[in-house]
Amino acid sequence: MSKLKRFLTLQNKGHILKLQTKAIARRMGDPRLVGLNLKWLRYRYNLSNQPTYPAPYDVSLYKQLLQALNRAEIKRGPLSGCRDETGYVVLRHDLDFKKCVENVELMTQIEASLNVRSSLMVRVDNLDYHPRIAEKIVIDHYQKGFEVGVHSTAYMLDNPMQGLLEEFRYFEELYGIKPRVYNFHGGFDEHLGARIKLGLQSNEILAKYPDILETDSISGFYAYRFSDCLKRDGSRVIGSDFLSPPTRTIKKSRVPVLLLTHPCYWEGRKPSGEDQIA
Repeated sequence: MSKLKRFLTLQNKGHILKLQTKAIARRMGDPRLVGLNLKWLRYRYNLSNQPTYPAPYDVSLYKQLLQALNRAEIKRGPLSGCRDETGYVVLRHDLDFKKCVENVELMTQIEASLNVRSSLMVRVDNLDYHPRIAEKIVIDHYQKGFEVGVHSTAYMLDNPMQGLLEEFRYFEELYGIKPRVYNFHGGFDEHLGARIKLGLQSNEILAKYPDILETDSISGFYAYRFSDCLKRDGSRVIGSDFLSPPTRTIKKSRVPVLLLTHPCYWEGRKPSGEDQIA
């Protein structure tokens, strides 16, 4: 039994499977998916993706992965850049906790040295950190060409749509800039159904807040995902794909691939003084 099916059985969330199917069916109408076997790309390669290093990871591994993508001439960048692109890797950093905010420059300094930019997804719900602590990080990165957006928990509210729009407005009030993208915080937990339902309303959300460029909160958006938050025996690990990415497969993919990090799991020398992001 798959992990998703086990979750659905244990949590008695059978309706979630129907929601996932509906979301993926909607996504399959995208012309970028024509001729692509999503299941093969996502799961066939995952079979050989074995856990390697436990957290915290050294940022040199992230740099090596970006360099491997560079040598393969794979396009990579922020979320909004993936439209109408083939073989595109979205670089995304989820700032889930205060330490993620404190460590994100470990990742973005490497990206800047390779002349690429990423999406920084910031929580403004004031649950695990006050969003004011991210003010300098958000503004500095925005001014230097990085993309910043909302990492939302609005699905937990009684009125998720209203809550999400409030997060957009609060983001703008806090940082003086409009969020470019948004997505949802959380994984396979008790809120999965609520996240999927809100994700299915993406067209309605974009109609109400047209300044938002893109969201990846729809099931089936990504063909494959590199993740630094795999769980094995109670600890976080990265997979062997960080060491040997499936570059040939990625280059043929007409659906974006996600390279997702949570900077709280990484360590290294933080940029300071003369080596600040240019």
